[in-house]
Amino acid sequence: KFKIDLSKYPKRSEYLKFLNEKYKNTETIFIGTTGNTSREMYTFMPDTKNFYMVGNMGGALSIGVGMAKAGKKVFVLGGDAEFVMHMGGLATAGRYKELDLTYIVFDNESNKSTGGQATYQDHLDYLGVAKSCGLNIIDKTITSIDEFKEALNKLNKLNFLYAKCNYDEVTPRPPVEVVAINKV
Repeated sequence: KFKIDLSKYPKRSEYLKFLNEKYKNTETIFIGTTGNTSREMYTFMPDTKNFYMVGNMGGALSIGVGMAKAGKKVFVLGGDAEFVMHMGGLATAGRYKELDLTYIVFDNESNKSTGGQATYQDHLDYLGVAKSCGLNIIDKTITSIDEFKEALNKLNKLNFLYAKCNYDEVTPRPPVEVVAINKV
């Protein structure tokens, strides 16, 4: 049976724990795409302002653009499968160079939420696509927490980071009351 080996990369939770520590108790808003990204944010980012996309794969960046246009500092946390679901959001975001928006794609090479099927997107140049849409890219695939920390220190306006990650254990879904009544 085919198995994806991501063992050389940090688990997404390691990245999320760092974001939680760096941005805890601030006004920074984190938007998580549907599926395991939002689940893991709920578990590993308890001290940040989180908005969980439920049942809307590919729409997180568009929500992030709206919140950033309203004057908020925003991080959109997505995945490799989610990235291709709504590239129109990427093209739209590129129009707004002044936004305090950072889009981070965590690539685990699969659709973990639906059973771990491979995304088969190794032909895709994530950094090239984001750059051609007008986002400021950290021109390196992030493969460690140290590289992630370094990249976060280089942020300007309208940023894109691409980080490889390993699987975490399955975490619980955010409760309905957390999703339905959001105070972001």
